[in-house]
Order: sequence, then C-alpha cells, then structure tokens
Amino acid sequence: MVKRRRARRLSRVRPRGRLRGRYRSRRNSRARRNGYRSGWEQGYRLGRCRAVLNTVNLDRPFPVHPIRLMYVTSGLGMPYAPLDQVIADTFGEQVGALMVARPFDDIIGIAREFQPNVVVALDGVQMFSPVQLEALRAMGIRTAAWFVDDPYYTDLTTSMAFHYDLVFTIELSCYHLYKDMGHSNVHYLPLGVHPKYFQPMSVSSRYESDICFIGTAFWNRVHFFDAVIPHLRGRKFRIIGLWWNRMRHYRKLRSGIWMNQWLSPEETAKYYNGAKIVVNLHRSSDDMTYNRNSRGVPALSMNPRTFEIAACGAFQLSDMRHDMHNFLQPGHEIETFSSVEQFVDKVNYYLANTDARQTIALRGLKRTMETHTFRNRIAEMLQIITQS
Repeated sequence: MVKRRRARRLSRVRPRGRLRGRYRSRRNSRARRNGYRSGWEQGYRLGRCRAVLNTVNLDRPFPVHPIRLMYVTSGLGMPYAPLDQVIADTFGEQVGALMVARPFDDIIGIAREFQPNVVVALDGVQMFSPVQLEALRAMGIRTAAWFVDDPYYTDLTTSMAFHYDLVFTIELSCYHLYKDMGHSNVHYLPLGVHPKYFQPMSVSSRYESDICFIGTAFWNRVHFFDAVIPHLRGRKFRIIGLWWNRMRHYRKLRSGIWMNQWLSPEETAKYYNGAKIVVNLHRSSDDMTYNRNSRGVPALSMNPRTFEIAACGAFQLSDMRHDMHNFLQPGHEIETFSSVEQFVDKVNYYLANTDARQTIALRGLKRTMETHTFRNRIAEMLQIITQS
C-alpha cells in the first residue's frame, strides 16, 4: 500500500519535471534563434560597412606644412583628454615639428625654447590667460583658438577671442557673432571623427539595444524622453550619461539607464554599433545647466556626436539643425525628426525595416569617412593658418 502511494506521488511529480524541461528547451531554443538572428544581422551589416569602407582611401596623404606648431591642450581632463590626444596626433602628421603643452605649463618658457611659428589652443578659455597670449604675440608667434564649446560659453569666448590672431569655432552662429563684433580672422570649423575610435565593429550582446542615447541629461532631453517613452513600450532602451534620474519615468527605465558614467570613445563606439537606432538629441542653447550664454546665441550647428555615430555605420535619428544639410543630407545620409509624434513613427518604421535604416547609415558612413575626419579638419585649419 505504501509503495502504491509513493508511486502515485512520483507519477504526479514526473510530468511537472517533464514540463519544466520542455519549457527550458523552448526557452533555450528561442534564445538560440534570437542569437542566430542577431549574429546574422550584425554580420550582414558589417559586411556592407566593409564594402563601403573599401571605396574610401582612409590612408590618403595630406600635405605636410613646414611649420613649427605648439599645441596647447584644454587641460580639462575627461571628456576632453581623448579629443586632445586625437588633435595632437593629427597635427603631428601634418606639420614639420610639433610641441604639445598644457595650459598650466610654463607656456612662455617652452615657446622660447621651441620657437613655434604658431600656437593653437583648444577652447582657449579656461586656463590660458590673456597675459600669456600677449607675451606670445610680442615674441612674433601667431596664436589661434579652436572654440569647441560654442555657443554655451559665449560670455567668456567673446572677450577671449580678441586675444587670438585667428579664431576657429564649431558653431555657425558664433562665427557670425565674432565677425559682427569686429574680429577680422574668424573661421567656421566643426570637429571631426577619428576612425581609430569610431568605426564599424562586431560587439557582444551586452552592447545591443533597439534605441540608444549617450549624453548628459540636459532638460530638453529629459522632457523629450519622458514624452516618447510611454509610446515605445517593449523596446529595449539604453541611456547612458549624467543626471538621468531627473526623468519622470526614471524608475520604470532604470534597468536600461547607466547613470553618472563617462564612457571612453572605444566603449561609446561599441554601444553605437550595437544599437539599431542611435538617437542624437542636441543640447538646447538656453539650458542653464553649465551655461554661460547670456546673449542667447542660438545653436545652429551639429554636435561632434553626429559624425561619431555615422562613422560607426550606425543608423542615426537626430533632431534637425540649421546647418546639417552642408554635412549630411537629411533623409539620405541621416534621418531626422521634428516632433515627438514623428520620432515615434520613425522609430517604429525603421525598427521594422532593417534594410532601409542600414542603407541610410551606410551613406552616412561613406560621407563621414571621406570628408569629416579629423585629418580633413586639421588639413583645413593648417591651410588657413599658413595662407592667412
């Protein structure tokens, strides 16, 4: 009798065990299918990217100018340090002699010893003093600034600009501002991209997402994502940057938000490569978070992220900027949106149409690698410096 009861109990247990086994088998089978699909899509995308890159001569030579150039870094650490390194390396390829210094070094002493023809400073605002600049100019050395935070610090740059012989700015509105204020040697020169850091690559599943945004939670971005997220349920979001707990929907999304982290260029490129859609939402020129723009100078130009996303062969969905069409053609090399409703519609469309989003991304990749690298930008700057 006891044996019969035990047998009945065991008979009840075994089917449950079999059901669990079947469930695990289905789950593992689904994971394998998803992994296969992801691997196939990633391989197909990379193959198309390589075909495009084979048409671009990334190693083509640029003119080497027989000048002695001293480059003064921003001295600001992250996230400027990789930018300083890229610019210094590129200058080193295109000038006869290069000296790299920090703004808190003995700039005048180094200049006396190195005897540069020109000194170029990145940003040229934070630590590089007008006294040092005037001393360099008194030595017969030309000075140039590359303002890479325009228009957000125009309260500072508008006064500093006149201590430099040449001014380069990444913002079209500031180009007009400095010219209108009377500076006679101003040039519009956006930042570029370094293919060493930003390029198409294979990444692991931890970098994959449907929608990715990397950047600081300025208020216009917070309000935007709070508005769109309820319309995109079930999508895999990845948001990385400072202050994203400002969001009203932060608690719902916190598993997909990596807050208060600085990513290296290499890590950033991996997230771009792993995303089906990379969102580029520009900073508002009137956001008062770390903003010294009391004149209200508008932001008309694209941010450097535009070229970094494109260089990864990633599909980019960006808000519109006035000067975008001069660098990437909307609807052809980059996709844009002008409202929450349009953003949601385009996200749903392009997530469902892999070939359409890859085709646009490939065109953006080609244009960027041909014309928007740091080698292109530095070549343009040196041509201006040597001819003006």
